[in-house]
Amino acid sequence: MRDNEFGPQPTPEDATARWLRRGALYVLAPLLLILEVPVAIHVAQAPTTGMAVHNLTVRTVDPGSPAARAGLEPGDRLLAIDGAPVATMVDYFVAIAGHYDLETQTYLLQRGDGFFTAPVTPGRPSRARIIWNYGMSLAGLAFLLMGWLILARRYDMVARYFFGVCATFAFFLMDVPDWPSYTYMILKETARDLAHLLLPAVFLRFFLYFPDRPHLTPRNLMRHRLLMLPAAPLFLLSIYAQSARLDPTSSLLVALVQQLSAVYFLVYMLAGLVVFARKVFRRGRPVEHTKLRLVLVGLLAGFGPFLAGIILFSASPPSAIAHSEWLGFSLVLVPLSFGLAILRYGALDLEYVVRHSLIYGILTILVVAFYALVVGVLGHTLTAYFHSSDLPIVLLAVMGPALALNPLRRLLHRWLDRTFYPAREATREALQRLSHELSDLSEGATAPDTMLRQLHALYRPTCIALYLEQDDHQILRGLHSEDGRPKPSVAKLSPDGTLCRVLMTAHRPIYAEELDGLDTMPATDDDTRSLLAELRVQLFVPLITGNRLRGLLAFGAKSDGSLYSQADVSNLHTFSVQAAALVEIGRLYQERLERKRLETEMSVAQRIQTNLVPSEPLYLPGSEVLGRMDSCREVGGDYFDYFRMDPRTVGFAIADVAGKGVPAALVMTTLRVAFRTAAVRQAEPEDVLGSLNQAICSLGPAAQLVSFFYGIYTAADGRLLYANAGMNPPLLFRTGRDYVERLKKGGTMLGVDRSQRFARGTLELAQGDLLLLYTDGLVEQPDETGSEFYGEERLIEDARIHRDLELTALIDRIFANVDAYGGPEQSDDRTLILMRINEIR
Repeated sequence: MRDNEFGPQPTPEDATARWLRRGALYVLAPLLLILEVPVAIHVAQAPTTGMAVHNLTVRTVDPGSPAARAGLEPGDRLLAIDGAPVATMVDYFVAIAGHYDLETQTYLLQRGDGFFTAPVTPGRPSRARIIWNYGMSLAGLAFLLMGWLILARRYDMVARYFFGVCATFAFFLMDVPDWPSYTYMILKETARDLAHLLLPAVFLRFFLYFPDRPHLTPRNLMRHRLLMLPAAPLFLLSIYAQSARLDPTSSLLVALVQQLSAVYFLVYMLAGLVVFARKVFRRGRPVEHTKLRLVLVGLLAGFGPFLAGIILFSASPPSAIAHSEWLGFSLVLVPLSFGLAILRYGALDLEYVVRHSLIYGILTILVVAFYALVVGVLGHTLTAYFHSSDLPIVLLAVMGPALALNPLRRLLHRWLDRTFYPAREATREALQRLSHELSDLSEGATAPDTMLRQLHALYRPTCIALYLEQDDHQILRGLHSEDGRPKPSVAKLSPDGTLCRVLMTAHRPIYAEELDGLDTMPATDDDTRSLLAELRVQLFVPLITGNRLRGLLAFGAKSDGSLYSQADVSNLHTFSVQAAALVEIGRLYQERLERKRLETEMSVAQRIQTNLVPSEPLYLPGSEVLGRMDSCREVGGDYFDYFRMDPRTVGFAIADVAGKGVPAALVMTTLRVAFRTAAVRQAEPEDVLGSLNQAICSLGPAAQLVSFFYGIYTAADGRLLYANAGMNPPLLFRTGRDYVERLKKGGTMLGVDRSQRFARGTLELAQGDLLLLYTDGLVEQPDETGSEFYGEERLIEDARIHRDLELTALIDRIFANVDAYGGPEQSDDRTLILMRINEIR
């Protein structure tokens, strides 16, 4: 399996195919592009005689053209140009190549039994011809770029043959330039013959595989390879005819090769179109049918005007039909429609493209307008009236948009969604509500059923399945629903099975078409095959947390026949991150219920959580720190920590996770790991809080907010650095002062805003100072009547009265007073940290 931007590729790429693919991407395509450069530059200067020559015989002569003025007529045979014999078409191309100076050339021709010479002076192409040629070059470039993009993203048979078709069309449309070199022109004509002979076979094989490759047996695959066989002898015969310089007008071999090539070309191209037509009219999968309809529209819109333009150009002078030269540009729609169909309907989602084009288009207009206003108006005014340099104005015009770009982009996203895509906004809000509902149900067994019912109601799939990891961690069993009512599924999956490994590698939702052929691979396990056969899935959404696949959602086709858009995939991806964590919490809780030892397990969890926080005082030279935490349940969401950073520096922290019980405890455990990691990597408290904020925001549900205080005290100089993220301000009792200082600097709670920045506070502590840190459970303990909280003032009074006690005794006294005030019922987790400065040294 290989993973790329568009997901895992089920078919392995061998070494030969890999080198051929690299050669096509990085040699053939760039070579065609480079060769097109001189043609594009000299389109307006390219000499033209106004006649078409085939097999050294004049086929057509445009009225009023240089060839017509020289007296040439259809049927004349070319013998020589400027005295040089013309025995083959290569000789003719060499003779007329590179004459950009429009010098007169003398043609020796045969008409009937007579011979005559005609001086022909080439002319510049007309405006209509220039526009038509640019249209062909643009269409060829579109074929080449789209083929390159497809082959760069995929390496299956559809991508390979699509690139072959695109590169061949690009070769003919972009018109590789002629040079007055016999060797070069031999190589060009050989390449042209090869492209002409390979195109029908590649065209047919592409439509045999597009839009979805069938499950080929080795015998059928060999038959498809034999389709390339007729091209080999025809190509060898054409090479022989060129090397032997056979006269194309008299050689029987040349005529035979041309006739056979024409029959071969027509039969294969007609067969490819018949295969395509049968697939269009066949009732297949909705995704496949949508792709075919898209391609059909692209073919009609692209080839229709193009063919009309060719007819108009050949039927009359181009100038006689107004603007007919622009019809050639329609050919660009053909590769674009195929590319849109091949590159996964979510990868080039039209709504996604339009939405982002609007956003960046408006941003561009705003930036340009701001620059014009600042530089053009303000800069001109300051320069005119104050004779100052305009450099500050230019810097403002550059830095202003740079600083405002991301906020503006987010505002535009929200405005566009509310204004033009209300359904997208409604779906996102519905998924957010579902996340919150699942969070409330995370301690019960109904979360999976609720998830299935609401997702079914939201997206209306023909079927939906949810597979979750079971107790033994070795099997995924599922629920499926076809009518919104979940039922157990008989299918099961191994976490180490093929499908689960693909989803784990991708780490994102995967369209079923990206797994095309997975069920026929020898390495695919039986469980994956059974699931793919049982459910006609369009979209798989993995539920991953802790770098482990905890489950997956499988969505069938939508009941209304529409496809899952890029917005659907993006919303489901965001939801899956939240749901995975919630499902995991529910699974852990359910495991404990099934063991019927919840009390014992909670006791174990309480001991584990207790072991995560310090249990002994920490002594520094001249100072000491001590903390205590009491949970209102077996486990809670409070947290505190202190540790030596060096022999004379201590770091200490206190936190309060919103909520209670298992969910809050799990977040607390994650928070501890993230805090210890950030404290080691970053030296400043505000930077540590910034890292923790990013980690909390990535967990998902907005309800899991965290208050956090982190301080660093250096005993050598008594300096305290701190940052406070929404925590109750710690209380500083100064020696000899009656008032209490509160440590407030920092910012809002963690998990509110990913872009939140935190401020740093700095204090100088003195001998005898006492610092008290606490969570709200300590001061929000109600009395027995529930009418009044214990409150901060009582806490301050207790600490002031008993501040001379040892820290252990002081903590015990404060907790005892709170217990006595509130009675036996504890309303919330309680945590307290005390830090005393005995001396500065």
